[in-house]
Amino acid sequence: MYVVQSTFQAKPGKGQALADTLAGASSMMAAAGVQEYRILVDHIADFWTIIFEATVEDLDSYFAAVGDPKTREGMAGYTDLVQSGNRRVYRIASHG
Repeated sequence: MYVVQSTFQAKPGKGQALADTLAGASSMMAAAGVQEYRILVDHIADFWTIIFEATVEDLDSYFAAVGDPKTREGMAGYTDLVQSGNRRVYRIASHG
């Protein structure tokens, strides 16, 4: 099982719009195989930081969900809201 964490640095003032875009696309990703997801917004961090975190059985499931046409449609225009970002993939070694 894996956790995929995509961290976005939104353009100034665009954090909420990015979080809303991710939330809209998340339901489509859930239908395409992402088991759990959450969207985190900065509280005490760099301004306008938005994190999309997904838990999946395997990475093929994640990338299939991301590449799904409905997900892509839901994410349309998100790059206009983002300055930079990165993705980290973690394998779950233990679960409590």
